[in-house]
Amino acid sequence: MSRAAFIGVGVALLCFLPPILHFITGPLSPAIGGFVAGMQLPGRKPSLSAIAGMAGVMTLVLTITITAFTAIGLTVAANIGDEERNFGVGVLLLVALFSAIYVFGMSLVGGLIGSSLRK
Repeated sequence: MSRAAFIGVGVALLCFLPPILHFITGPLSPAIGGFVAGMQLPGRKPSLSAIAGMAGVMTLVLTITITAFTAIGLTVAANIGDEERNFGVGVLLLVALFSAIYVFGMSLVGGLIGSSLRK
C-alpha cells in the first residue's frame, strides 16, 4: 500500500512540472496520482480501507510538502520589508487543512476509479 502511495505522490508531483500544462494538471494531480496508485495496489480487488490508507499516505506527504512551500513563501514575503505581509500561523493552518481535505478527497476518488478499472 505504501509503495503504491509513494508512486501516486511521485505522479502527483510530476504533474506540476510541465510549464504550460500545470494549470490543468496541477489541481488534478491528486486524482491522477490516486488513479495510478489505485492501479498499483496489490490484490485483485483492493478493499476500501486499502484505498483510503493509500489516500491517507498521499495526503500526509503532499500536505506536508504544500505547507512547507507555503511557509517558505510566507517567510520570504515577510522578509521583503512590509510588516503587513506577515500572515502568521493562521494562514499555514488554513492551507494545511484545506490541502489535506482536497488531496484526500481527490486521491480517494482517483484511487477508487483506478482500482475499479483494474483487471
